[in-house]
Amino acid sequence: MVTWATLALGIPALLGLLGLLLSQVRVVLTNLIAVVRAWHELRAVLREGASGTSQEADPPSGPGP
Repeated sequence: MVTWATLALGIPALLGLLGLLLSQVRVVLTNLIAVVRAWHELRAVLREGASGTSQEADPPSGPGP
């Protein structure tokens, strides 16, 4: 049987655990947003390199060996 004494201890404990869980969810979502931004930046850099506009993709000029 549940008594007021057990409820008085259990409810704050559950609220504390819920607070910890929500803080961890916030950390994970913050890190996920950073990962998604980095992924978009990486894709943009790779697209620029694959478009053939970089200097490294041009054949060397001048006399050959």
